Amino acid sequence: MRALRSCVVIAALTALAWAESQVRVTTDRAIVELGKTFRITIEASGTRIGDPKIPKVPGLEIAADPIYRSTVATLVDFNIAQRKVLGYNAVARQLGDIEIPPIGVSIGGKLVYGEPVKVTVVQAGASRTQPSAARSDRSVSVDDALFLTVDASKNDVYQGEAIDVTFTLWALFGSTVRQYESVFPSSTGFYAVPREPGEPDKEDIVRNDLRYQAIRWRQTLYPTQTGVLELGPWRWQGLLVAPYAMEAVPVELATDPVRIAVAPLPEPPQHFSGAVGKFEVSITRDRDDALQGVPTHMAVSISGRGNPDAIPAPKFPEVDWAYIGDPLRTAAPVNRAERSHVELEFEYQVTPIRAGSQVLPSVDFCYFDPELEEYVTAKSEPLPWKVLPSAEADRQILVDENSRNTKSETIAQQDISPIVTDPGPITRRGSRVAFVSAVFLLPALGYGVLAAFVQRKRRFANDGRYARAYHALSRAQNRLAAIGASADPIDVLYKAITGFVGDSYNVPEAGLTSADTERLLRERSVDPELAGGFTKILRMCERARYGTGTLSADELHALVHGALASMERLDALRAKGDIS
Repeated sequence: MRALRSCVVIAALTALAWAESQVRVTTDRAIVELGKTFRITIEASGTRIGDPKIPKVPGLEIAADPIYRSTVATLVDFNIAQRKVLGYNAVARQLGDIEIPPIGVSIGGKLVYGEPVKVTVVQAGASRTQPSAARSDRSVSVDDALFLTVDASKNDVYQGEAIDVTFTLWALFGSTVRQYESVFPSSTGFYAVPREPGEPDKEDIVRNDLRYQAIRWRQTLYPTQTGVLELGPWRWQGLLVAPYAMEAVPVELATDPVRIAVAPLPEPPQHFSGAVGKFEVSITRDRDDALQGVPTHMAVSISGRGNPDAIPAPKFPEVDWAYIGDPLRTAAPVNRAERSHVELEFEYQVTPIRAGSQVLPSVDFCYFDPELEEYVTAKSEPLPWKVLPSAEADRQILVDENSRNTKSETIAQQDISPIVTDPGPITRRGSRVAFVSAVFLLPALGYGVLAAFVQRKRRFANDGRYARAYHALSRAQNRLAAIGASADPIDVLYKAITGFVGDSYNVPEAGLTSADTERLLRERSVDPELAGGFTKILRMCERARYGTGTLSADELHALVHGALASMERLDALRAKGDIS
């Protein structure tokens, strides 16, 4: 499926490019030898493409007829668009820089010119002193025409540190690739963003004196384990039609594994957030003043370089002048130029309960900086807030004892008439013991209930471990309920399980793999059969993720029910205290 999606994307981009009239002129070498043959490739795209007008260039002999040509047509917006590629042999007859002027091609009845191209002519054998000269004195082979590279930004990192990985397919300019399949390496032991390399970008690059089209896929990895991890080989196979050949050649390629040495983090401070990278924190609000008793909004922004899923909501210091609700997390779009840059915003609802000039204390965010190799605490600026008194505040009217109007009292007493004039016989009422007991006991009972509620609320606020474990099952159930509407149900199921286990035992959810989950449950003395059920489901999800297996609708349905049953069983055992 990954290969199919890549083919569709490349085909769509190519079709859009063909819809425009353009001419591109390239050479297969930037440095050519005096008297040696090199190739000039002319690529034209548009409708009704004619043959190019080959100019006369001083010091350069260009063959009148092409040594190869290819024309491909496609339907774009109900018009036939063409792509014509022609290759010409050329021989340099003088030393120095030679510029090939713009070459014109008739496209759609109009003459369209390409950009000028410059080559440097050196003495035969002179370029062999250069590292790239090994290919300048022989014909281009299949190995030169098509190959793969995998580049990692770092090979020695800390656990959780970002590693930018670039997968590049190098195709000799003018080559055509058909019916190919690309299998990217498994990222076991890493948290990958995106989960698999997505849409590629393209660029023309001169490498070893040859001109290539570099097709690059990018991915950012965050190691979740320590030790030496391995990013397996990238495998590619397809059919190559080189510009110097007219028939397709089957090609199978594979890269060497990339090894990453991952060091553990130093002993963290108590307030460590779990994030690794470099971050800044700031606070914004809707307005400079607020109204007592009226909710308003405030946002805490965390930006920098690191894993967005490893950033928890900041914890506010307690304030006695306002109630701060639970945060709502949103993520800003990531700029592709800054691959692991993250911008997160946590929105809070703040309800002031006391008027006056108040101050919201600074918020701390502790992270590990791998460049400084130490823990750093980012702080926001304290936020002054003016709280206006409510217009509907309760009013208390105090009356002096000496200001009572005795005349009014007398008049009022004269106007009062008895409601009951004949009380009738006096009879004994039932016992008032129950009523009196209720009068005295109900306030105490209510106070007890209120105290328990406040104590429980404080525990949720101060004991994060208890709060996460208490809500673990309901949070996982909500995630599983959203599988039917998700575009990636396997990912939702995977995160529901790892999130449940992470919440149950107060460990970071981000980056948990099947191996991490198995080890964590084993350390908590969970029944091997129950732990094995979680591990089996996670591994099936991982195989489906990376393209080595698929899940039918019935299989996914069975896995969801199995996961839910295992979660309910583990939650019940943990609540009873049968497991740690």
